[in-house]
Amino acid sequence: MVLPRDYLLLSVVALIFCGSSISAAAAGDVTAGRKIAHQHCARCHVIDEKNKFGGIGSTPSFKLLVTAFKDWRTRFKTFYARRPHPALITIEGRGRLREDLPPNAHPIELSSKAVDDILALAEDIRRSATKP
Repeated sequence: MVLPRDYLLLSVVALIFCGSSISAAAAGDVTAGRKIAHQHCARCHVIDEKNKFGGIGSTPSFKLLVTAFKDWRTRFKTFYARRPHPALITIEGRGRLREDLPPNAHPIELSSKAVDDILALAEDIRRSATKP
C-alpha cells in the first residue's frame, strides 16, 4: 500500500533523477533565443539558414556545437564565461560591462532569461539536426 508520504518521497526522487532531463528549453523561448542569437551571436557564429554564409570561418556554428560536442548543453549554459565571450558579454547582475574595449568591439549585456532562451534555441537546433 502506497501512503501519502511515499508519494512525496517518490516526487522528490523523480525531481532529483528526472529533473535534469527536463529540458532547459522549457525555461527558455526558442523564438526569443533565435532573435537574441541573430542580434548578438551571428557576428561570429552561423546560427541557422538565415545567416548560413555569415559568421567567422574559424568559429563553430550552433549546429556544429550541438552535434559535435558531448558537453554542448554545458557550453551553451556557460558560453558567457568561455573565451572569448567574457571580453564582450556581461550577464545582468553578474558583473559590469567593460569600458576598455577596442572601437570595433561592441559590449553586450544579457539577462539570465536570455541565456535560457539561447539554450532553448540550441535544444531546438539539436532536435532538428538529429532527426532521422
